[in-house]
Amino acid sequence: MLEKYNVTVEQIKRYVAKHPKLNDPMRKIPHHHGIGTAANFIAMVAPRIKKTKKVAVAA
Repeated sequence: MLEKYNVTVEQIKRYVAKHPKLNDPMRKIPHHHGIGTAANFIAMVAPRIKKTKKVAVAA
């Protein structure tokens, strides 16, 4: 999943550290068939990282 979304584990960790709501163990994560929980979490967070990068570049 990291390669698919072109992100690193460090990027995921930094993003989650800046957004504490994502660190809630009871948070519902969208499920994609055929992948595990960690991959589902990456699939949820990675597009948000990309969106944040686009906003930072535009500013």
